[in-house]
Amino acid sequence: GAAGGATVDVYNASNEELVARLPAAGEQHVQMAVAAASNALEMTDWSSTSGAARAKFLRVIAQGVLQAKEKLARLDSLMGKPLSEAMWDMDDVAACFDYYAEQAVKLDERQ
Repeated sequence: GAAGGATVDVYNASNEELVARLPAAGEQHVQMAVAAASNALEMTDWSSTSGAARAKFLRVIAQGVLQAKEKLARLDSLMGKPLSEAMWDMDDVAACFDYYAEQAVKLDERQ
C-alpha cells in the first residue's frame, strides 16, 4: 500500500479536473523496487544476453506501443496534452525502442 495510506492527486493541467488519486510511494517502496530489480538481474543471464536477443525484446515493446497507440495517447492526453501531440509522442516512444534495438545489434557487431 501507500506510504502511511498517503495519496497523490493527479490533475488535468488544461482544466484542473482530478484525473486520478494514486498511492504515494515512500522510501521503503523505492528500496523494495531497487532490491527486486537487483535480484532480477542477478537471477537471470541478461548481462550475457546478445544484442540481437535484446533487440528482439525492444522491438516487441515498440510494436506493443504502436498497437496500443490510441489508448496510450488518450491516457497521455488526460494530463492536458493535445491528443494529436500525444499520438505523435507514441510514435516517438516506439521509434526510441527501435533505435535502441538497432544499437543493441550494432554492439554485437563491435564485439
